[in-house]
Amino acid sequence: MDGPGLASMAAGIDFQIPQFDAEAWLQLAILIVSLFLCSIASAAETSFTSISRIKLKNLVEEGDLQAIGIEKLLSNPNKLLSTILIVNSVAVIVASSMSTVLALRFSATFGELISTILISLVVLIFCEITPKTAAVQNPLRWARVFGRSVRATAWLLQPVVLTLGAITNSLVRLMGGQMKYRGPFVTEEELRLLVTVGEEEGVLEEEETEMIHSIFEFADTTVREVMIPRIDMVTLESDATVDDAVDLALQGGFSRIPVYEENIDNIIGVLYIK
Repeated sequence: MDGPGLASMAAGIDFQIPQFDAEAWLQLAILIVSLFLCSIASAAETSFTSISRIKLKNLVEEGDLQAIGIEKLLSNPNKLLSTILIVNSVAVIVASSMSTVLALRFSATFGELISTILISLVVLIFCEITPKTAAVQNPLRWARVFGRSVRATAWLLQPVVLTLGAITNSLVRLMGGQMKYRGPFVTEEELRLLVTVGEEEGVLEEEETEMIHSIFEFADTTVREVMIPRIDMVTLESDATVDDAVDLALQGGFSRIPVYEENIDNIIGVLYIK
């Protein structure tokens, strides 16, 4: 390639190393702070959503003040997540803007492209994957660290959170849905899964697992399923002796026997045998 061709390519690249003035240093500082806040918001979101509610409840019952504060935050998950997401979104927007402004100092032609590529990699690695991976390892510990700052931020952003919440509620209702401010502490499906995992890991014996599952199934059992047909009922006449009652209980293996008078359709009571 001849000299003029190289010169035109170099001119097209338009890359230069600028001198950093006070404004550039301020933009760089804002960029770093924004990325830091973004990573903090990501770690906080993961820590609060991954925390063990059972472990937290035990700490609350023991009077742990930090745990009590965390439980208050979790009592309104919509407000908590809205606060964290607002901080995270604003931080990402500011970081993207500052990185673009700084990149344009190096190249007016490719500055935006360079900024987009670099800020995407930085946010993905340092503001998403790394902080979330660290927080999920010990969510309670990280929740303790972020508890006070998140409560203070939630208080400061309360007008914004309420406004956005009202808009969100309206949109959800418009689509036929309904906002739930707090779900159940734990669902039946989650309990069943815990029991299954406990058996697989050897924490629960097979008999214990079957017993727990039978408790879940008991709520779905109808009266018809446990009823004894009239002709198979073990009953006792009202004028029977105590010895007769004991013998009948031993033979049938029952601790409660219906007592009738004259005919089996006239039940006058139930005999409890201990």
